[in-house]
Amino acid sequence: MAKGMLVDNVRCIGCRACQVACKRWNNNNAEGTSLSQEWTNPPDLSAKTWNFIKFVGTGSDQDFKWHFISKRCFHCLEPACASVCPVGALFKTVEGPVLYDQDKCIGCRYCMIACPFHIPKFQWRNPAP
Repeated sequence: MAKGMLVDNVRCIGCRACQVACKRWNNNNAEGTSLSQEWTNPPDLSAKTWNFIKFVGTGSDQDFKWHFISKRCFHCLEPACASVCPVGALFKTVEGPVLYDQDKCIGCRYCMIACPFHIPKFQWRNPAP
């Protein structure tokens, strides 16, 4: 059965607990990264990071504010990534989530090109989104 997560982005404080929980739940190891000027670590989604909280600072001095942008699959009603997959490795379930079957994937990366949100990511040696 597919699992999902509901997030209220208005209440997000940028703690990244959801990012860590996603890694642990899916047995994805941490990636070697370095601290960036954007205070975002790791720097983006990857084959091992499926949930990512990006820190975006706006304003300056007294008007400075942090905004936390959640990047993960949006489980679109009509997912472009699934519609272009020639082998059905990405597919939408009746319940709603878009799922990935690693055993079917041929590594064509069509899903990366089709997704308007740039969510699927691959490592060239390990084609897991």
